[in-house]
Amino acid sequence: MKIIINDTPKDTYVALTEAMSEVFKKIHDRDVFLAVSGGNTPARLFDLWVYKYEHQIDWHRVQIFWVDERCVPPGDNESNYRMTVTHLLSKLPFMQKHIHRIHGEASPQEEALRYGEIIRKLLPWEEGLPVFDLILLGVGSDGHTASIFPDDPVLFSQNEALCDLETKVCYDTEEFSSEKPVCRVTSKPDSGQKRVTLTMPVINNARHVFVLVTGADKQEVLSQLFNHTPVSATYPASFVNPRSGKLIYFVDREAATPPVKPES
Repeated sequence: MKIIINDTPKDTYVALTEAMSEVFKKIHDRDVFLAVSGGNTPARLFDLWVYKYEHQIDWHRVQIFWVDERCVPPGDNESNYRMTVTHLLSKLPFMQKHIHRIHGEASPQEEALRYGEIIRKLLPWEEGLPVFDLILLGVGSDGHTASIFPDDPVLFSQNEALCDLETKVCYDTEEFSSEKPVCRVTSKPDSGQKRVTLTMPVINNARHVFVLVTGADKQEVLSQLFNHTPVSATYPASFVNPRSGKLIYFVDREAATPPVKPES
């Protein structure tokens, strides 16, 4: 894991984008497979792409997917797809056939299967799983990433009666790694809202995973993660550990206070 700290959120977005551009430049003979996350921080990142990188990155070659989606219609204010259209897709020259949205309005179980099959058909494969060139993640103040949440009884409970296979395989556990699902349905703990998310095995099979974290409200979670505390073992974000790819955290100064030592 590498940690890159910048003084401001904008500097952090620029650092991530420059690194992303370098990844894309090294892929010469095919399209680039990118999975993005939703939320306010990615929206500001996308705004930077539109403002500064419209002509510096070959967006025509980028096939865009989503890490996760709320099970709402595409026009809903909570839709990750809607946010991405508003801040990115409507303003940069993506090819329509390269935009692969999660159908949040569909049956969650059916959509998890459908979207998983789309990814299986389009992406290259290694170790029995599809390989994204780059996955962009965030970390919640509760330690969640994608739509994989902490305090999940399936992951942490010793009561096997609570452990249904469908949820357990969101994590890269040895026992269930042979199942290797691409997507699963999860629920946000406080609201029960259904989500469709990439599973941790797929995330960890990417060639590059960039984690973008900004703001003082992320200080505690990053301190726990970067210091590998016992508490951090309860965070889904602590499971992000690409098998053979690169994991880079892009962090602003506020999120890194108290001081976090960059790692190479």
